[in-house]
Amino acid sequence: MLFPSGSPAYLSSGSSAASNMVTMDQSDDRSEGSVGVSRRLVMARDARQKLTLIREFLADRGKSDQHTAIMLATEGYELAVRERDHIATAEVLHARGMLYLGLSRHDAAIQDLREAHDLYADLRMAPERGTLAIAAGDAHQASGDLRGALSWYTMALEIGAQPELRELRARALEALGDLRTSLGDYPRSLEHYLESLAIHEALGDHDGTGAVLSAIGVVYGLTGDYAAAFDYFTRSVEEFRSSGNRYQEVRGLTNLGSIHYSRGELEEALRNALTAMTIYEALGDTPNMGRVSVTIGNIHEKKGELDVALEFQMRAYALLDETSDDVLRVSILLNIGRLHGLMDVHEDALFVFDQALRIARAIDEPRLQYQLHEALALEHERLGQPARALEHYKRYIGIKEELAGREKQKAIAELQVRFDMEKAEREREIYRLRATQLESDMRLKQNELAAMALNLVQKKELLDALQSQLKGLRNGHKDPAGGVAVENIMREIDRSRSADGDWKMFEQQLDNLHQDFIRTLSERYPTLTPTELKICSLTRINLLTKDIANILFTSIRTIHAHKYNIRKKLALASSTSLTTFLAAL
Repeated sequence: MLFPSGSPAYLSSGSSAASNMVTMDQSDDRSEGSVGVSRRLVMARDARQKLTLIREFLADRGKSDQHTAIMLATEGYELAVRERDHIATAEVLHARGMLYLGLSRHDAAIQDLREAHDLYADLRMAPERGTLAIAAGDAHQASGDLRGALSWYTMALEIGAQPELRELRARALEALGDLRTSLGDYPRSLEHYLESLAIHEALGDHDGTGAVLSAIGVVYGLTGDYAAAFDYFTRSVEEFRSSGNRYQEVRGLTNLGSIHYSRGELEEALRNALTAMTIYEALGDTPNMGRVSVTIGNIHEKKGELDVALEFQMRAYALLDETSDDVLRVSILLNIGRLHGLMDVHEDALFVFDQALRIARAIDEPRLQYQLHEALALEHERLGQPARALEHYKRYIGIKEELAGREKQKAIAELQVRFDMEKAEREREIYRLRATQLESDMRLKQNELAAMALNLVQKKELLDALQSQLKGLRNGHKDPAGGVAVENIMREIDRSRSADGDWKMFEQQLDNLHQDFIRTLSERYPTLTPTELKICSLTRINLLTKDIANILFTSIRTIHAHKYNIRKKLALASSTSLTTFLAAL
């Protein structure tokens, strides 16, 4: 939480941020772990054991040494493909895609995640596919492809519609809320967050509930409703305390401090920041200790305690190392330089600003550059150096105007994206309604077909019974004329049965209704005969074996034999229902 301009900054409570926080001691242990796995790989007795070791490393320690993990994931991918282990292939691609995402290599991440998704889809691994869809959405969003992100998040949402995948649905809704928040579409983001919150609460998931409460607090904070934001941040802290998640608890405290600061409640803001510092010190988290030191310095500056403010900013700078974020480094130097200027130590201020400007140029941060040029212009003016002051002021104006143009273009682009997203959502809803209607029509037609089949079966059974009775009458009839009459009736029944239009209509409707099904089935299993394909169609509409036998004018034993051959050709396990399998195609 940095307040150089007096505006609060809120921290996300997403799980990815928490998982990336590793103490120095943990990092050392994990580095040793990567060396250890390399030794074990050399000693592995075969490819299968190597693959198992790599998968274990990626699951447990992969984030600690991302470059080594990518090398191992690549080796694991090659081993999995060679072993034809599709599940391992998908898992390794998934892990490597997440590693690429952590290194901001978005194109590589998207490629791996898409390939892993296709494998999960073929393997019908819905939970893994849904989790991956959220990660793929994150990769698209990080690369600036918001439409792509929306598509993946929506896919995860649809997968999460299954009752047993409610937690996945909640995470997909949260991701959609984050996307909407980034576009400034706060009403829609709140809709997504509130639905996600209800699911997390129903599941008793304290961490998930806390994360969504925090996200809702951010939205209210961004819209200026600090009372509502404060309420949601407070509730999020309570949830994280209940789960024992100290990292997320301290982030909630930091967000509460942001609200206090924006209200001018500096003592309360300071109290929150000092509590956060105590927790980070207990966790040994040096980077976040530095960030909180910046916050404490800003609060003391706001209180007019410049000496104390400078002390905390200097402490924050001292906590930085070579891996620290350069934007944070420049921001701290900007704070230190400004404090020197306020304390009339102008030469020191100029030195610090020049140092910060060199870094800001190196990392191509125009916003920080124009702030530093403005600060340098002010210091040179205070020192009676108008020419130097004018030079920096011109650069400040030039960069600021360029940024304003970029911001305008960005705002227009975001409006276009919002329009395109809403259009895509409307089209997706139309397709969904059409699919639902088609599915409903299909069920209705299948029910009608089943009813027609049963009616035909009953009619055949009736005709068979009548013919059997007539045979008895004919054989026992003493009057030859009566016997002839009975024989004529029996022939009429046979003629009616063979020329019955109802049967032809039934066969035509069966072919029309199951045309795509029969084509798909015959393409996947080309050894199925026409009779077996027809039996599959009739089985698919839940007809009993005896009814199928009647419809096809054959015996029950013959249908059982056909079904046995069908199961062999489909390679179905004895525990798998033929009807269920066919209905899923």
